[in-house]
Amino acid sequence: MDKENANLSEKQFRNKVCFAAFFFSLMVVMIHSYNADMFLNLPASSLGERTVWAFEHVLADVLGPVAVPGFFMISAYQFYRNCTFRDIAPKMERRIRTVLIPYLLWNFFYYAGYALAGKLPFLAGLSDKTAVELSIPSMAAAVLHFTYNPVFWYMYQLIFLIAISPLIYLVLKHKLVGLAAIFLELYCIREQISLPIINMDALFYYSAAAYGAIHGSWLVEETWNREGTGRRIEDRERIKHWEPWLRLLAAAVGLGLAVYFYQGITVRHSVLETVLYRFTVPVTLWAAVSGTRIPEAREWMKYGFFLYAIHFILARGMNKIAAMVLPRTAVTALLVYLAIPAVCVVVSWKAGEFLKKHAGPFWRLINGGR
Repeated sequence: MDKENANLSEKQFRNKVCFAAFFFSLMVVMIHSYNADMFLNLPASSLGERTVWAFEHVLADVLGPVAVPGFFMISAYQFYRNCTFRDIAPKMERRIRTVLIPYLLWNFFYYAGYALAGKLPFLAGLSDKTAVELSIPSMAAAVLHFTYNPVFWYMYQLIFLIAISPLIYLVLKHKLVGLAAIFLELYCIREQISLPIINMDALFYYSAAAYGAIHGSWLVEETWNREGTGRRIEDRERIKHWEPWLRLLAAAVGLGLAVYFYQGITVRHSVLETVLYRFTVPVTLWAAVSGTRIPEAREWMKYGFFLYAIHFILARGMNKIAAMVLPRTAVTALLVYLAIPAVCVVVSWKAGEFLKKHAGPFWRLINGGR
């Protein structure tokens, strides 16, 4: 592949990653914007209440839980993409800046924020944690273990997954051994066999995407049909003809599997099928858009991590204030539920722009250099 095509391919890949990261961040916001329990009398009785509850339930409880598995897969794929064993140490070193430091700083910010809120009467009424112990051990525990920042459990898991990345690579670089390891993880999930610290489902999402990066980037990024791959023009034209149908078939199969696995959650109460559902949906979404040209990500979509970091306190605060001052009706619940993600996106965008312009070093520190 010539340099110009390679650069275009890389730009398109990064653009799709930006879209995916923003989409998953937005889905996490939708989870924490849920307010049916605050505005409605549950179980809902009227048609309006049932409709609003069902709408929020689908976004927050059905689609929302696929977001963090999507994050794990994006993180793993980018880490192991075009990776050799020699690359791992430099990549781990870079993750200190992009993952570890932001994790510690944001946990401290949340701890300090809750501690301050507990001292102010109005904010204390909004906070769920009013008795924050002000001590070095309490602060250290909060910073290390995301005590006041629950959404960062993903980054906590990611830090340990990065720490064992050399081992993951050595296992997965062999095709058959890697597949066996992934199926072993699924077996452990089914039998509810756990590991210290690292969640088995997180390990599965991460390992599966890492395996795809090591052995299947040609499929994930659809590079088989590009100029410079050694394929004859007529072969590329033939693939190009069937490509939309193959994508449609992949999306249909993925959708069918997602529906089947979701029944495993609601009907069969299967832990394994819960994990497979949360794995299948992001993979299906990627397959559905893979090979297609999507618009360039807008500027406000490039603050996905900052949105993820600040949304929790914004969503909880807005819901609580709204419940205090607005009538508790289905219409109010729906309008507030839809408004919160929009407000969070705008705040993260504009606050990020301000910090980037006026406090560049601080911004790069809290945003991991993104």
